[in-house]
Amino acid sequence: MCEKNHCSRMPEDLCTCMDWQHGDLIRTVTHLAENITDIDWDLDYKELADVQGHRLCLVGRCKKCGGRLCISQTPKIKASPEQILSALDDSIGQAYSALKVNLQPEEYYDKFAEMFHEEDRPVVDKWVMHRRCYSPYLKGYEHSKPAYMIVHTSANADKGIFPDPEGLEMFLCKDRAILRLRELVEMEKEEMTFPYDEELYREEYGDDFWEAYCDNYATGWFTRYEIIESPLFLAPEDELRMPNPSYSRFTNTRTALNDCLASIREDVHLSNAETSAGKEMFKVFLSLCQDYGIIEGFDCDKVDSVFDHLENHSEALTE
Repeated sequence: MCEKNHCSRMPEDLCTCMDWQHGDLIRTVTHLAENITDIDWDLDYKELADVQGHRLCLVGRCKKCGGRLCISQTPKIKASPEQILSALDDSIGQAYSALKVNLQPEEYYDKFAEMFHEEDRPVVDKWVMHRRCYSPYLKGYEHSKPAYMIVHTSANADKGIFPDPEGLEMFLCKDRAILRLRELVEMEKEEMTFPYDEELYREEYGDDFWEAYCDNYATGWFTRYEIIESPLFLAPEDELRMPNPSYSRFTNTRTALNDCLASIREDVHLSNAETSAGKEMFKVFLSLCQDYGIIEGFDCDKVDSVFDHLENHSEALTE
């Protein structure tokens, strides 16, 4: 990444389709917009606390001649790192919008983060985590929103108990998550037993977390509830898509699986798509059980008949 106040690139590799020094401005801008590909960004700066006056460059290749196409600007930079990052995000996003380039959030912000020095990445990565839900220049922006997961962590070193973090409940409204957090904390206080002298008992809390621990032994005994925000993406067909976090993958899936099993037991009508998905899911599970020696085999036709019955039952009721 260049830290000079002039462009370090060689003029020889510029696009040769236009006279960039003396050509018509409208024609050159139009050529750039219509022919630029392999877009990348460079930020010329020294430190994140002071990027005022430094240059942000859009760099790409010409579709016709393969030469370099680039344009630079000096974004309107404000004071705090968050404002600096937001200003840069706005400048890049507006350029992508003008060029009619849509990127997935992961691709967009991977490119964004690569502009910064390694020592600045923790600040940038934290900002990106919160920004992913809100940037208006991302493909599918209107289908995303923040979600709030209540996570419980604890440890009891004396008993050798170090459970994995547990995802308890998820909310789309932060206020509801905060209220539920308080309820869980009160339940925890009623049920928990502090194993040491009461004078060593300590608590810390805020709107989005609560923690109890032993003074001078916080890593040996503690229990903590906190709200973790993450992006929740809504697909165009109005289906929620969110990867299960590793600490609650089976917990979340078990809840959904219970609904599926209940629908089978209760003879609930299934659409053709649901029937196909149900057959595939059960066969995958049964194949896994067979591979691990839990069962010796299974009858695929029997699986099909269970779901075919539910689909046909649905059709009979709608006739």
